[in-house]
Amino acid sequence: SLSCIDADNCKSLERLDCSFNNPEIRLKFTNCFKLNQEAKDLIMHTSTRGYAILPGAQVPACFNHRAIGGSLKFKLNESTLHTFLRFKACIMLDMHKDETDDDDDGDDEDDSSMGVTMENTNEQKGLKVWCIPGSRNMKRFLTEHIYIFIVEAEDVTSTELIFEFKIDSGKWKIREWGLLQILDLEETSYS
Repeated sequence: SLSCIDADNCKSLERLDCSFNNPEIRLKFTNCFKLNQEAKDLIMHTSTRGYAILPGAQVPACFNHRAIGGSLKFKLNESTLHTFLRFKACIMLDMHKDETDDDDDGDDEDDSSMGVTMENTNEQKGLKVWCIPGSRNMKRFLTEHIYIFIVEAEDVTSTELIFEFKIDSGKWKIREWGLLQILDLEETSYS
């Protein structure tokens, strides 16, 4: 089965008449600005331990835990508390103000990485829970795109969590991001 689809700069690509069944697939639809909403939804809602990149002007509304910048604190519903948690993360990036669009020709490889940690804020234990994967290495970051991937955490003992996303790049910063808790082991729809 396919492990990666790289539709970089497919300027005429508008729709996808397929499904993606490989849970490890990486979906890269960079600069495919004509994709219709149905195709974007298919990419965004595909269950994958890899990642997806697609054009987007904002983090979609289905990512109901949202933040500007790098960290977010929220409470889980106690009826859904498990020691193993899965979330789908969606991140948008911006260049730092001192960088110009002329510096980003889209062809250079940045070798930057994006990382995530989740802190378990149970006061009695003060534990820090590391998310899996702890980071994503990307060869190139883009504005006007969203980056989507699964984040998993084990040994969670608190209903109050702090997520922190970091980017290892002097050129880029996190503009906004969101999380969607995946309650079922079988990921279905996020509407």
